[in-house]
Amino acid sequence: PPPPPATYTVGGTVSGLVGSGLTLANCTPGPGVSSRVGYSPPICHSVLQVGANGAFTLDSAYSAGYSGSDFVAITQQPTSPAQYCVLNNSKVSIHNANDTSVTVSCTRFSYITNAADNTLSAYSVDANTGALTAIGTPTAAGESPHAILGLDYNYFDDKKYVFVANGGSNDVSAFIVDSATGTLNTVPGSPFPAGTDPQAMASDGSYLYVANAGSDNVSAYTIDVNTGTLAKPSTFATGKSPTSIVRSAAVFVANHGGSNDISAFNTSVTPMPDGSIP
Repeated sequence: PPPPPATYTVGGTVSGLVGSGLTLANCTPGPGVSSRVGYSPPICHSVLQVGANGAFTLDSAYSAGYSGSDFVAITQQPTSPAQYCVLNNSKVSIHNANDTSVTVSCTRFSYITNAADNTLSAYSVDANTGALTAIGTPTAAGESPHAILGLDYNYFDDKKYVFVANGGSNDVSAFIVDSATGTLNTVPGSPFPAGTDPQAMASDGSYLYVANAGSDNVSAYTIDVNTGTLAKPSTFATGKSPTSIVRSAAVFVANHGGSNDISAFNTSVTPMPDGSIP
């Protein structure tokens, strides 16, 4: 009889792990959905507990050329100390060899704006103590970077973006974060134009809102979650000198320059019936 067809495994590497309890698995989307973010929970198998950094292999066999809907998932995050790990290259794809491309990074990062020299400083965060360790040299931003905001998108592959409002150059710098090293890479098209003297930012994940203190308005951008690119913004008038903004059930903007009020906008960023709230 002919030999059985060759089968291949899925695995990769783990880095930055110091806690215990990290659990990985191969998963299939739940019924009726095309991704693991949907109406039904995924169906997982080949569960593996990982206790150390380095290579891992999940106990599943796939035929050559497999390109179905299976993916690698984190089914439990580490504890003692608690960590938040992220995945990249998690979708299973077999090309006549074992798939070893999955990466799991458990290191967290922090970013600080340096207004005087127009840069950002990057740090790794110690999971046990919270201590910061500088990563490389500072990254160039626009002129006089002020506000900074980070976003995580947790789909098949985790994507992290950092947005910076540059008060001197009247624009927004956008960066994508390397989840393994913390390095910042410029998003295509960055920087993106804003109003005059942008001072504060808020987001709901789909939109970025920037308060422009010099032009008395808010710039609202659609975020491309796959690339971090910002679409051409819509602009909405506020009170005098808006310098604080928050997004909750609505968008609220504190106007610090003489009008002494709060501008309130609904989720489509149009003024509420009452306009500004005293």
